[in-house]
Amino acid sequence: MKIARFIVSAAVLAILAACGGGGGGDGGNDGGGDPPDPTLPPTSTPTPTPVVSSVDAPFVVGSESRYMVYSPSLTQLGGSASGAVPDEAGVIRTFGTTQFSADTQVVDLMGDASYVVAGFTNGQVTTSTNPGGIAISDTSYWYTAAFNRFAAMPADAAPTCAGRFTVPTSGSVKGTIQGTASLAVVSGTATATIQLDMTPAGGAAATTIGQTATFDASSLSSVKVSGGFLSSGSGMATALGEGVNGGFVLVSPWKIVLANNTLYSGIAVFTCN
Repeated sequence: MKIARFIVSAAVLAILAACGGGGGGDGGNDGGGDPPDPTLPPTSTPTPTPVVSSVDAPFVVGSESRYMVYSPSLTQLGGSASGAVPDEAGVIRTFGTTQFSADTQVVDLMGDASYVVAGFTNGQVTTSTNPGGIAISDTSYWYTAAFNRFAAMPADAAPTCAGRFTVPTSGSVKGTIQGTASLAVVSGTATATIQLDMTPAGGAAATTIGQTATFDASSLSSVKVSGGFLSSGSGMATALGEGVNGGFVLVSPWKIVLANNTLYSGIAVFTCN
């Protein structure tokens, strides 16, 4: 095997069901980070904000497309992305009843035909439980990911994985990150092992988190959660998707809570071919 560089609780069942492991819907509060942003009253149609980053190729939406929306201070959402439409810059602003306003700033946009990831800041988002809108300040970040799940378990493989990462954020403070992943598909089971090393701002020592997630034919729609991702601690949530040219994609929102309770978050994506 080559290596490169959203349990049984109501909260966990909610995010797994939302991403396809039992039906779509909104998740719950994760309990960590800053307090939720305030609910806004309806406003007039916003002026679109230009997107400065880009994707390698537009995401190809299919019948097996899934999405994840994650805010470390508020909620995790997920479900089918089969009706999602990327704009001319490759950004998807609407996932079902979750919609980011046109003036919400897009950061860390990345992707190819098999996935798209974006961060949203300084704008507004509406959800099924907050139809009046939630303000996203310029020091808050919501992360989205869309990918195509496998319709059936792939054949045995031992691909090499390469990572891409959104910038770790803690309010207006930014850190750095690197990571590795390995993936092996053997006899109907895919095992992914991920390690992330995040260095906070200010020269503090790096903090490491990791996860080993397994998928079989019955859990291809699942998001595998580890650690305190759905609570007040550090953790990850990994989904397995179908990559380009017969490859694979691992999509992993993550958060790290330091000893001083500072929370950093982001998304790691590994393409494995």
